[in-house]
Amino acid sequence: MPMGSNDLFHFGHARSLEQAKKSKAGSSASSSAEVRMPELLTLEDFKNKELDPNSTPLEALAFVLEVALQKLKKSKQAVKKRRRRDNSNALPPSLSKEFKERIKEKCGKSWPHQFTHFYEKKLFKSDISKHLSRITMALKGMKSIPFLKKEEVTDLREGRAIEVPVIYKPIDGTLAELTITLKQWDLHKNAKCTKKISTQYVLNGGWYTIATEGEFKVKQTVDVWAFRDPKDKLCMAVTRRE
Repeated sequence: MPMGSNDLFHFGHARSLEQAKKSKAGSSASSSAEVRMPELLTLEDFKNKELDPNSTPLEALAFVLEVALQKLKKSKQAVKKRRRRDNSNALPPSLSKEFKERIKEKCGKSWPHQFTHFYEKKLFKSDISKHLSRITMALKGMKSIPFLKKEEVTDLREGRAIEVPVIYKPIDGTLAELTITLKQWDLHKNAKCTKKISTQYVLNGGWYTIATEGEFKVKQTVDVWAFRDPKDKLCMAVTRRE
């Protein structure tokens, strides 16, 4: 029997209620996790969508499920977008007095206008490898790309490295400074593919010294701070979270 628009809506509404009940029952065991009930379908979800009036009940069900999947996909995308926005608006970690005073000293009159929290990362084994001696920073997680000057971004994009003085703290001692290099890596799916799939900034050319003297460990979070000296030179500081 052909299904009208109201019949289709009530059919979809009933299916959504059934799915919601199953979701609630299945998620009761995980009380510590955030549980969100799936949103029910409404007539608005079927706006500008047409179903052949001669469709069979099975075809109508497939149509409703397709609409439900589209709504679920949009909902997930909205959640991801909100989380990215919340993360970008989150307050940066506090900076110790020792680091702050040293950075203020190097910044001179540019403090605090030329100072920013640049990146944070939970370290992987590769980030503290002696053989690799580098830390990668994905652009999608970058806190302050606008902090870099246009010519710096161009240099990095065209494969030129930038020498950057980095302030860090050895585990037993006072603050130290080491000049290493900042580069850009464009990652590709494979050697034959010219289209890049992601871009990373990389600190290397001495990074292993910072990692070993600071006793950085796998899964430990480090923060990278960026600032400029009185001559407008890009400088950085690396701190570890306890």
